[in-house]
Amino acid sequence: MLESTLCPATRVFAAALELRGIAVTTHYCEGGRHEWTYWRREFATAWPLLARALGLPGPTAAAHR
Repeated sequence: MLESTLCPATRVFAAALELRGIAVTTHYCEGGRHEWTYWRREFATAWPLLARALGLPGPTAAAHR
């Protein structure tokens, strides 16, 4: 139920940002749910972008073992 509400709202929000010329990075997982399995995978994918935006060091090779 939650995903069926949030996913369309997220897509509308991202489209509104793009229409205003605001850079947005999206990655939609079809069939994904709010479970730790998905969060861990997506956070690992998003962390380099988040770290750069926050001025933090990015991941190291040792962090991926």
